[in-house]
Amino acid sequence: MNRKGTPWVVVAAAGAALLLAIVAGGANAHRVDHGTVTADAVVVTLSHAFGAPPMFAPYRIIAPGEEVAFQTGRSDRLGRVSFVPDRQGEWRVIVSTEDGHGADVPVAVGEDLTLAGVQTSNRGVLERIGAGVGYLLGAAGMLVLWRQRRADGDAGGVGTG
Repeated sequence: MNRKGTPWVVVAAAGAALLLAIVAGGANAHRVDHGTVTADAVVVTLSHAFGAPPMFAPYRIIAPGEEVAFQTGRSDRLGRVSFVPDRQGEWRVIVSTEDGHGADVPVAVGEDLTLAGVQTSNRGVLERIGAGVGYLLGAAGMLVLWRQRRADGDAGGVGTG
C-alpha cells in the first residue's frame, strides 16, 4: 500500500484500463460498419451506337425535385448504372463519357419505389439506315472534292479563282 492507503496494483490497473480505452477508441474511429440487404434497384443499361458498353463512364443521379446529386460514380464494365430510389417521381441518370458522348436518361419511379415503365432510346432501323446513307454520301462528297483538287493541281497548278 502507498501512503494514502491505495494499493499500487489498483493504480496500475486503472492506468492500463485507461491506456486500453484510448487505443481501442482510436481503432474504432477508422472502422466502417457494413450490412448486406436485398433491395429493388433500378438498373440503367447503356451502350454506344455500335453496341459496345461505355465501361466505367462517370455518372450522376438526380432525385426528383433536387439539384444536388443523389448518387455519383462510374458505370460498371458492362455499362450499367444502378441505384435504389428513396422516393417516387422522375429521376435523371446523367452519363458523360471521356470522348464526349453522353446521355440524360429519365427514369420514372412509381409509388412502390420500383421502375414505373421501361424506357429505351434504341434507334429504329430506318434511323440507322438514314445515318448510314448520310455517312456514305458525306464520304463520297469528300472523295469527289479530293479528286477535283487533284485534277486542278495536275492542270498546271493555276486555279480559276
